[in-house]
Amino acid sequence: MAELHFNEFPYGRNLFGVQPDEVKDKFEGWEKKANYHVRQTVILQVDTTNVSQREYSIAPNINFLAVNQAIINIFKSYSLNEVSFSEFQEYYGMQEAALEKYSQDLVSRLNSARFDSGLTGEWYVNYGLNERHISVSKG
Repeated sequence: MAELHFNEFPYGRNLFGVQPDEVKDKFEGWEKKANYHVRQTVILQVDTTNVSQREYSIAPNINFLAVNQAIINIFKSYSLNEVSFSEFQEYYGMQEAALEKYSQDLVSRLNSARFDSGLTGEWYVNYGLNERHISVSKG
């Protein structure tokens, strides 16, 4: 099994793709057919604990990490079996783009609710805390 972990700041990597050299401990024929399992975490954050009822109605999973931080943890997991690496790359790119679109839409709706309620601060995607884990195994 090969595993990829991305805990570093994402600007150093391709957000919408996985390159072959990123896969470690490859097995023979892995690019032709393998099973892939992906877990992704996206963190939305606002640097305050003052959150409006409308924000809660948009995202009831708001958590407070400290006295000055509220976050939303978006978790996505999926598998793709018996596919080539190029098929996986295409599917991964579509899934990553959909997750990014969902995250940005949620940030926009949360910020609109903050603005309407008169609260200061803005929600943002904390890319430094985002993580993806991709495991590759024989089919």
